[in-house]
Amino acid sequence: MEATAHAIAKINYLNAKKHDGFMLAMIENRADLHGLPFLMGDDCRSGEQQAQIFASFTKTVHQRPPHIPLDGLFPNALVGGSEMGQRAAVAVLTQILMPEPEQARVSLAKYLAMIPHTDATKALVRLAIFSAEDTVRAAAIEGLRRRSERDYTEVILQGFNYPLPAVAKRSAEAWSSSIARTCWPISSTCSKGPTRVCQSPRNGTARM
Repeated sequence: MEATAHAIAKINYLNAKKHDGFMLAMIENRADLHGLPFLMGDDCRSGEQQAQIFASFTKTVHQRPPHIPLDGLFPNALVGGSEMGQRAAVAVLTQILMPEPEQARVSLAKYLAMIPHTDATKALVRLAIFSAEDTVRAAAIEGLRRRSERDYTEVILQGFNYPLPAVAKRSAEAWSSSIARTCWPISSTCSKGPTRVCQSPRNGTARM
C-alpha cells in the first residue's frame, strides 16, 4: 500500500509540472517504450457527448445478431454526416473487433474504408501493419488507396521504427503498396539519420 501511494504521488508530481509529464518521462527513460505510438493530451480524452455516443455504439455492436453486416449497424446519416459519430464508430469497432477472427477483421477493414474521417484512415494503417493475416492487410491497403497520403504517411513511417521487425517489414510493404508517389523526409522517425523515401511507379522504393 505504501509503495502504491508513493508511485501515485510521483505521477501526480510529474503531471503537475507538465501536462502528461509522467508519460513523457516514462517514454524517455524506458527503452522498451521507444518507437511505440502514444496518444497524448486531448487526443486521448473524450468529452461527455462523445462518451455517450461511444457507449451507445458499443451496446449496438455487442448486441448485434451474427448475420447483420457491419454497414448495417449504425445509421448512415450519423456515420456519414457527423464527425463525432464517425470517430465513435471507428473507436468502437477497432477496440471490439481487433481480437476477432480473421474474417471479422476483413469486414472491419472494408467498413472502415467507407468512413471518410482521418481516424478511419489511421485505423486502416494499423490493420495493414499489425495484422498477421494477408487477407486483412490486403483489405486495409485497398482501403488506403482511396485516401490522401498526408492522412496516413506519418503512421506508416512510425512503423519503420517499431521494435518488432515484422511490423517494420509490413510498414514497408504497406508503403510500397499505397498510392504514395512522393518523396517524404523521415528523419524524425528513423534512427539512422536524415533520409528520404521515394516511391516510383517503375523503380519501386528508393532511399536517398
